[in-house]
Amino acid sequence: MALDLRSLPGLLLVAAVACSSLAAQGVTRRFEGGGGDDRWENPANWNPPGTPNSNDDVVIPAGKSVTIPRANTANGQTEVKSLTVDGTLTGRGDRGTNVDVNIEATETITVTGTVRGAAGSGANGGDGGKVELEAGGDIDISGTVTGGAPDPARPKSGGSIEIESTGGDVSNSGTLEAGTSTNGAAGPKVRVEGTNIDNSGTMTGGGSTNGVGGSVELEVPTRDRAGEGEMTNSGSITGGDGGDSASGTGDKGGDVVLKGNSATNDGTMTGGAGGDSGGSSRGGQGGDVDLRGVKKDMTTNRGIHGGAPGADRNGTHHSKQQGKVLGGRFETFVAALGARITGGYVSLVCSNSITIAPTAQITSATSIDLSAPILDLRGIPAGTRVLIANDPFCVRAGVLTDPGVTLATLSSPPARTCWSLGTVLDAFASPALGAPVGLEHDGVGNLLYTAVGTIGELGVHDVHGMPLGSPWIPSNSTNPIGITSDGSFHYVTDTYRGVDVYDPSGTWQRSFSVSNETTFPEGITFDPGSQLLYVVDGTFNNAVHCYDLSGNPVASYPLNGTSNDGIAFDPDTGTFWVYDSGTDTCRNYDSSFQELRSFPGTRAAGYGSGEGVAIVDGRLYVCATGSRTVVVFDLTGTAAIAEANGSGCPGSASQAFYELFAAGSADLAGRSLRCTPNNESGFDVSWGGSWDPNFANALALSDDSLSGPHALGFSFPVPGSAATTAIDVCSNGFAWLQSGSSSSAATTPSATSLLNSPARIAALWMDLNPAAAGSGSVYFDTFPTHAMVTWDRVYRYGGTSSADAHSVQLQFYPDGEFVLAYRALGNAYSQMVGFSPGPGTTDPGNSDLTAAVPFHTSDRRPLTLAADTRPVLGSTIHLITGNVPTNSLGLGLRLGLSNPVLDLTPLGMPGCTLLSDGELTTLPVGPSGVTTLPIPSQPGLLGFPIPLQSFAMAPGINAAGIATSNGVTLVAGPF
Repeated sequence: MALDLRSLPGLLLVAAVACSSLAAQGVTRRFEGGGGDDRWENPANWNPPGTPNSNDDVVIPAGKSVTIPRANTANGQTEVKSLTVDGTLTGRGDRGTNVDVNIEATETITVTGTVRGAAGSGANGGDGGKVELEAGGDIDISGTVTGGAPDPARPKSGGSIEIESTGGDVSNSGTLEAGTSTNGAAGPKVRVEGTNIDNSGTMTGGGSTNGVGGSVELEVPTRDRAGEGEMTNSGSITGGDGGDSASGTGDKGGDVVLKGNSATNDGTMTGGAGGDSGGSSRGGQGGDVDLRGVKKDMTTNRGIHGGAPGADRNGTHHSKQQGKVLGGRFETFVAALGARITGGYVSLVCSNSITIAPTAQITSATSIDLSAPILDLRGIPAGTRVLIANDPFCVRAGVLTDPGVTLATLSSPPARTCWSLGTVLDAFASPALGAPVGLEHDGVGNLLYTAVGTIGELGVHDVHGMPLGSPWIPSNSTNPIGITSDGSFHYVTDTYRGVDVYDPSGTWQRSFSVSNETTFPEGITFDPGSQLLYVVDGTFNNAVHCYDLSGNPVASYPLNGTSNDGIAFDPDTGTFWVYDSGTDTCRNYDSSFQELRSFPGTRAAGYGSGEGVAIVDGRLYVCATGSRTVVVFDLTGTAAIAEANGSGCPGSASQAFYELFAAGSADLAGRSLRCTPNNESGFDVSWGGSWDPNFANALALSDDSLSGPHALGFSFPVPGSAATTAIDVCSNGFAWLQSGSSSSAATTPSATSLLNSPARIAALWMDLNPAAAGSGSVYFDTFPTHAMVTWDRVYRYGGTSSADAHSVQLQFYPDGEFVLAYRALGNAYSQMVGFSPGPGTTDPGNSDLTAAVPFHTSDRRPLTLAADTRPVLGSTIHLITGNVPTNSLGLGLRLGLSNPVLDLTPLGMPGCTLLSDGELTTLPVGPSGVTTLPIPSQPGLLGFPIPLQSFAMAPGINAAGIATSNGVTLVAGPF
């Protein structure tokens, strides 16, 4: 049949429309490699033929390998309808520039095989390739997804992994692992986002050979729809390891970060390990597990661990460098059966409750902060240690335990609650004529007291210190100290006679001796239930002995502490309180005198050492003898509290800095510190400068000697002190900046001396002796551009060889800059490096200069926040913001639900910490810095912590132009 050519255009049009319709509908394209290569963009490799488009379901079968270039789209993504990888999909760097796998699917992505970013290569391809998978539906990974490795010839960053489902869940039962970075680059991260996230496989951040480890970040957007917002981990989530250092501090391990509504951990979450150090520096800090983005509930029954610290050159770990476990936004936290939570610091902050199961454990190398209205420890037998730290700690919560079990018995060291127990409620002057020593409740709401002086004294006053009648002289008590009452008689301990018994009018009835048991009877109390008297023998034996009312001994018990004085029986709890003046501690004991809890006493409260104690209505009254004051502490856990926490910024208002090295531990050899004046009347301290070999003018210095004055040739400005034109040089490694200001040539460095003596620079303050046989000398030289002091090969005192020699140089410049250059450091005693402008300087604390550089000193005082009184229900308090910068453009006060303890340095605010999440409100603060805050009479506020923090907008104070104050946490109470 002949073809009618006139119909050909129409046939072509029909075919075109058909093809267009087919493309619009999409097909399932399987990679079969029919084009003879492994290229995604070769249409002949697919069945049916054609390069996949946004309407296609794409399948890479098992056994097939495909390479993909960066797509020619605005966002560099390759768009498909769905993607299934049963084989291998690898990024390809065309001409060395494009090495990522970046795919967006409108529906689902499934990986049972392998997806990896390409290895870096070529002129511009040093970095390893990323893997970015985005889907509108579910993403299911049971295979392996890895970031590419960097070019070994041009080492840079490894490839990161980003998995995001914009409308579905992400499940991983396989492996997600970012590439490893080199040459100082930070390790790449693994980031996963989805409506729900379920990990039963492994997720690992990228390590680094010389940089910070990569993080693993899981985020569930809070869309508030049913079934959304949950993260579940039954596998392993680990931050990347930090890089080792050949000569300095190792790098920090990568963090694990969770953000979303709720999370359940049945697997392990661990921060990356810190890198090992070189030289004598510290190992890097382990990575943190940051749970502060979890807004609702967190449950764990396996392991959450801060990363292990790196090792120093001796192979020992610095435990305080272990990664932290941080949580600050939960409503509830449950550590279920078998849970282990460890870190250098563990902070779990909840708005509702924290529950610890019987076999769970929270362990911290340094401190634990459990903050919630309720800490539930019920079901845990006494003596089972579930809260463990290196040092004593407290919990900010009401604590629930089984009968007979206390927080102290479940923690090691014994913990206490720190927003209730031991709060100072009141203090009043004692009405005693002499020095008040003994105190006791008389059984009807008043206080009995004893006092010592030229003659003993006994009296009665109310709980506010108002005298009730005239005191009387205990006629048969030479040295009355303790006092108690059984309702009929007063019992008074007399350190000379034992126990004297008086009727309420002061008439002596009888005495009985306690000398066989007690060498120095002090406090005494009466238990009406057992009808026994308890006498403290605190000065020598630290024990309590109990007697019947006739004076017959019944039992004895040892006490903790070093010098126990007062004792009081608490009828509400059936326990005893003892004041230990040796350690200034109020200790609570059960009936067998096992210590239950404790808190700091009258010295810590600012009233001097205490003696006798009494209990009335859940309050502990302690005589502070030296200040003649009775101090009242809360025992109920319901007192209103305003507690300061953290510190403000910028800086600590100290222009000084120093590091005191133990013998032989100085780690500055071969390095130079440059100290440049800044606009805050301090220094910016950085690595810089170098050793100047042009010294020639030797000074006639002997052991422990000074030389001066030495004219600098210019006026040298000194922050915090007067400018100087001449200095005095000491053989022991320092220079007085004002000639004639001191005659000291002290050999032993100390922070107290540095900060309280005239202005001085300690280049290497230690016991040096330039007069020793074989030792080098000390030089002072001036040049048109600078002046300098050089201790060249100077022996330590007692040194006999070059192994004992030290070569250190101090260079002065007319603009106020100075350089400390260290060529060689030999065998040494203790040594100090630092600067102080003179007496009155705030102590900035001992620095690890190697780790701290770069840093700056300043005379700017940090912003402060304080409450003028406690937040009692129905009252009004005033919050006072102080040290406001003179150029402040405005002040604000944040009221929040939690304290995130978030370092703001990455936001351009060095030294600043976010201490209130501000979720309740932000109030303006007037120019006076005072904010008036009414406390409503609402019982629902009782015990609920509200963290507050002030901030000031002050251009130039730091890069962000914002200063923050310390935090203040308010806990409302009925009194």
